Amino acid sequence: MHILGKVLLWLCVLLLVPAAIWLSTKTLDVRHRWLSEVKSRQEKVEQQAQQLADARRRVTELENARQRLVHAWGDVWSAPNSRIQPGGTGALELGVGASSNLPQKTSDGREPTVYVFAEAPGQSQFLGQFSIADIQPTRAIARLNRRPYSQETDNWPAQGVYHVRSTLPENWLMTTANLQAQQAISDARVVDQRVQLENLAQQIKSSQATLDQRLAELNGNPDASADAREDVQDGLVKTVQKAEAARDSMLAEVDQFRRKMITTYNTLITTLQGNVEKVRLIEKTFENAAAAGSRSARSLAAPTLPLQTAGK
Repeated sequence: MHILGKVLLWLCVLLLVPAAIWLSTKTLDVRHRWLSEVKSRQEKVEQQAQQLADARRRVTELENARQRLVHAWGDVWSAPNSRIQPGGTGALELGVGASSNLPQKTSDGREPTVYVFAEAPGQSQFLGQFSIADIQPTRAIARLNRRPYSQETDNWPAQGVYHVRSTLPENWLMTTANLQAQQAISDARVVDQRVQLENLAQQIKSSQATLDQRLAELNGNPDASADAREDVQDGLVKTVQKAEAARDSMLAEVDQFRRKMITTYNTLITTLQGNVEKVRLIEKTFENAAAAGSRSARSLAAPTLPLQTAGK
């Protein structure tokens, strides 16, 4: 090769090597950026795949929960413009009918049962279990399966939106049955207490009549006839007071007689004792006269002393 060719070749090499090195560096840098981007995208894809799997699992769980709720609560119908029928019998006029696939009578004539809720803003009121007695395309008559409690229908919304369900969860049915049993027991107790209250009121009335009669007997009857007894006219209280006054007067008189008798008795005893002493004195005088024996006839005649009497 000619020397000039060699020189030109080396010059080309010297010029192309830096360019190749620069291009290689750029290529490696681009490759590194692409690899980093690919790795970041792969991580995002994996993360999104995990999120998608979690979302699918959550959707599956929610769908299963929805299916369980649907199975537990059954079908539901919204019945707008529903109202209570008058009379307090527990009958409802529902704003939904056969056109909405509301259950109808079976072939053997049995009436289907539904559960009705009255909806209000922010709350829901359970009305009970009803039987579909009469169904039309857009209306239906539902009757409560039991006798309404006292003033129960007064607490129901007169009209509005009702929700009708074909079934309820088992725990709701058990709770409802327990509450209805407790309500029946409470109603029976209320009836017993009312009967007992009426009996007590009758006893109070009878006792009051007896008390009035006793008070009339005690205080008297100013409207009694003129020929009625004194205790009937004046009452037992005044009659007893008069009897006690008469008794006190008689006791005072008896006390006077008793004191006079005691005084007379003491006077009699004193007189008797004085007479006894005088008798003893006379006897002693006679004994002395008999012992002397020589007294004169005048001495023999014993002196007589006058005897005292109780009246002097």
